[in-house]
Amino acid sequence: MSAVVKQEDLIKTVKKSHASSPARTQVVACIDAVPDSGKTVPYGVMAAKALAAELTLLHVIETKENSRVPYDPITSELRHRETLIRIEELAQKCDGEAAAIHTTVLEGRPAEQICRWALNHEASLIVVSAHDNGSAPGDTVRSILSRAAGTAVLVVPNRAPMADDASYRRIMAPLDGSSRAETALPLALRLARSFGAELMLAHAVPEPEFTEIGPREPEDEELRQRLMRRNETVARTYLNRVQTRLADQSVNVITEILSGGDARHLLARTVSERNIDLVVMSSHGRSGHVDMAAGNTANHLITHAPVPVVVVRDSAGRTNSPHNQISSSSGLRFAHQQVA
Repeated sequence: MSAVVKQEDLIKTVKKSHASSPARTQVVACIDAVPDSGKTVPYGVMAAKALAAELTLLHVIETKENSRVPYDPITSELRHRETLIRIEELAQKCDGEAAAIHTTVLEGRPAEQICRWALNHEASLIVVSAHDNGSAPGDTVRSILSRAAGTAVLVVPNRAPMADDASYRRIMAPLDGSSRAETALPLALRLARSFGAELMLAHAVPEPEFTEIGPREPEDEELRQRLMRRNETVARTYLNRVQTRLADQSVNVITEILSGGDARHLLARTVSERNIDLVVMSSHGRSGHVDMAAGNTANHLITHAPVPVVVVRDSAGRTNSPHNQISSSSGLRFAHQQVA
């Protein structure tokens, strides 16, 4: 199909509508440039296959408020049909690679429409491109992260390998000891099990901070070393305890203690040095502010990690119950669960 579609061809074209809500687990891959699908479609296919889910390719035709150009319903309809045809062509290329593939075209504000659609269809995972250039995630990605409570968001950076060349052999789940951070574990386990990947539980030990008014005393360094040793011991005990609890999940779980710098930089460096293929983490940890789209650590990894990052945001700020258990048969909309 050429980039320019004749009006009479559009009118004669009969396409099956896929806008109805599928009954199975749903993954939605957001296409923000047609016909260039970027990497969201192949990564969406990978996720759908791993989660035995249906895949929806979704494109939002952005409408601008207060536009001086008068609304033309005919032009709008033609643009909608042309876009749908192109997205259905993308779906046909992926035919047979997921349980089912649907296509949807919406109009409005991209983040708002994507999150509304995900909520209405109970989507478990939203796949979106970061379109990063070394800076912070764009407005659309930040808005999706802030709105998608209860739905995981897979952010694919431009630096990520093409999904055809990618395989998840090692998945990293950063943990800081908080129940918020543990909300990402069920999804990390599900993906690791599906791909036969190794799951690394990583904890970055923060550097002790001192109030700096004058020069440090000799005992300050001794105190810093004692605090570091204490924190590393506590972190190792915590990760070993979580590892033991996951022993029956049919996943090879390893632990990694990181120290000697800023936690964000340590985690980002570990992604490269330990050949991590995917990061699965909570949007906020112990110190995160829930009124922000994502905490400092999540934002840093989305921006600097060369691999996709799955961000799990707790459902509407719900308080985590210490009695929730991880189950190998649990569903995917489990952002409220944690390790017991």
